[in-house]
Amino acid sequence: MKVRLNRSLRNAIEITLLLLLVLLFLRVLDLHQLRMYFSLITPKVVTGILCFQLAILVIQTFQWGLILREAGIHRGFWWTFCARVSGFALTYLTPSMYFGGEPVRASLYKGPFMSYQTVYATIALDKYIELATKIPCIVTGFSLLVYFAHTGTALIFVSGTILLVLIGIFLFLIVKLFSSRTFIVTFFKRLLRPVARMNPRLAVKILRSIRGFAGDVHEIIRSRKIFYLALLAGVTVAVIEVLQTW
Repeated sequence: MKVRLNRSLRNAIEITLLLLLVLLFLRVLDLHQLRMYFSLITPKVVTGILCFQLAILVIQTFQWGLILREAGIHRGFWWTFCARVSGFALTYLTPSMYFGGEPVRASLYKGPFMSYQTVYATIALDKYIELATKIPCIVTGFSLLVYFAHTGTALIFVSGTILLVLIGIFLFLIVKLFSSRTFIVTFFKRLLRPVARMNPRLAVKILRSIRGFAGDVHEIIRSRKIFYLALLAGVTVAVIEVLQTW
């Protein structure tokens, strides 16, 4: 038998748990160090961070807007900005801080005369640009860490190998995406083999959607001029993020 808790009791339990987490945080962290960190938060610092974040979000909205326009979708800058910021907010609540808000972004942006498949194709390319333009920042940051941290050779070798493998996989996916129109469909066909054995109809429905999605992706990236302009916007965002950290 299920017992439903009333709203006041649920709120009390949630507040109690949050207070316990705060107390645990204060117990683990040195209070003197915490006060020192809070003393660094000045109005100038807060204003600077807000300006950097606003610039990043505006440029990212422009970047996604270019891809949307190439896909034949026009809903105005403000609507695009609101959907982009909402997806960004939810993404940063997830552990990865890179994925999670895309369904929210798609549902907020979708209009009555557009398919989710096309909207998701624009979001996939937007995420691809975001990740691709961060690779130089990751490599530069790793190099600076090695130079300044003076860590052991074994740690540098292991972490450097993992970094190179991840970058190699990402570059392989980039080349395949541009050189093969059937790469996405083939990739998902292999993933769906267990589903096809258990439920062939479901597998066919999923593959039909994937084919449409892959077709939309290739139609968008066919205009290289627009795509490279969006890529330049992504590089600008990466530079602003490095400046913000510095």
